[in-house]
Amino acid sequence: MTTRRRRLGSESEQFSHGSIVTPQHSFIAENPSLSAGYYPDNKTNSFRSFPIEEHNMPRERTLEFNNVIRSLQGRNIVRAVAAKDVRKAQFVQNYGEFMLIAKTIGKNISSTYAKLEKLTLLAKRKSLFNDKPTEIQELTYIIKEDLNSLNQQIAKLQQVAHHQRNVISTGHQHLLSHSSSVVLALQSKLASMSTEFKNVLEVRTENLKQAKSRREQYSGGGAPSSLPPATMSGPHHQGSVLLADEQCAIDMSDPQQQQQQQQRQLMLYEDQTDQFVQSRAETMQNIE
Repeated sequence: MTTRRRRLGSESEQFSHGSIVTPQHSFIAENPSLSAGYYPDNKTNSFRSFPIEEHNMPRERTLEFNNVIRSLQGRNIVRAVAAKDVRKAQFVQNYGEFMLIAKTIGKNISSTYAKLEKLTLLAKRKSLFNDKPTEIQELTYIIKEDLNSLNQQIAKLQQVAHHQRNVISTGHQHLLSHSSSVVLALQSKLASMSTEFKNVLEVRTENLKQAKSRREQYSGGGAPSSLPPATMSGPHHQGSVLLADEQCAIDMSDPQQQQQQQQRQLMLYEDQTDQFVQSRAETMQNIE
């Protein structure tokens, strides 16, 4: 008698009735949301593509970082104040005050540098018609006051650093070194700015001297010496047509009144020059 084999069906039928379970099928059974992407499409017989998440572009997070730093610094100050170690709390408070003063001084130095750059551009102008003496004097006075104020602020910062040195603990030597470096950096910036201010005043004084000499040269009267001798003398001397026109234009007004007006303008310019030279001398003494 022949042995009959039991027909179990084709592989597709087994898959449809769920008689064969593979690891992939068990994973999909546990995660039903993935079944749509795993099983082939009946029409196209191809796997459906999963959606690809787009990566976010990098963004500026400096402000968030600064906020985190401020928050941590505030926590440290609160912990130090709430701690029983009064010496440590006092040191943390002094260091916070030191950094606040140093930040203010840095902003003031930047503002004074901007004013000094503007003064440099105005002082280097050599044209008499483009000169602005009033604005230059105002900027000179403002910068001089700023330098004196910055000097006092740095002196106060040194006092705070010296007080830190008295209450310093063994574990904060790096903070003390940082404070000393900050003071030295601010002092060097102030010294370089004072030197640049001194150079600008010297350039301005030299330009004023040159302008004064040019005014004296052209206000002396008479014809220029560069004219040919034939136009100045000779038996048939008639003078230049341009000079004759100029003489006619001058004769239309009172010569004495015009001369007085020229003298007043020259005296006014000399007064402005003397005032600037005197102001520059006082500024140089303060800087030194």
